[in-house]
Amino acid sequence: MTTIKRILFSYRLPLRLLGGDGRPRYLMASFQRVEIGGRPHAVSLIQDLSEFHRLRNALTQSEQRFRLFFENAPLALVVSDNATNEIVAVNPAACRQYGYSRADFLNAPSERVVPLLTTSPGVAQHTTATGHLLDVETTPFFFARRACQSSDLT
Repeated sequence: MTTIKRILFSYRLPLRLLGGDGRPRYLMASFQRVEIGGRPHAVSLIQDLSEFHRLRNALTQSEQRFRLFFENAPLALVVSDNATNEIVAVNPAACRQYGYSRADFLNAPSERVVPLLTTSPGVAQHTTATGHLLDVETTPFFFARRACQSSDLT
């Protein structure tokens, strides 16, 4: 088997073309000039990335819808990472209910965060910035591949 000794030239070209059905097709054309056995050769590859492009756009739209829901939910939502005891997301309703800014929540020292965390789902009590007690329901789930929990006011 002969191996490529040297790549003389390499180029990648993204292409957007219309398919026979009138829908756009997203392609990536790659070209290389290589030296094999002391002689130059051309290598070409065309990949159809249309399905990848469609899935990436669908994921982006889904993330935008979720973010819109999370940011506008009337319930206070606090998402914490079970492994690190860090608050990873909080919505404006939680900021209003607890009396902390988003930055206060996300940068809170562990001694203030740990009382907001529980290890099992169910009803718990949290303390607001002014010292009032809130009854909340905690629910475990996965968020960005991390075991987390959310806290909703009951």
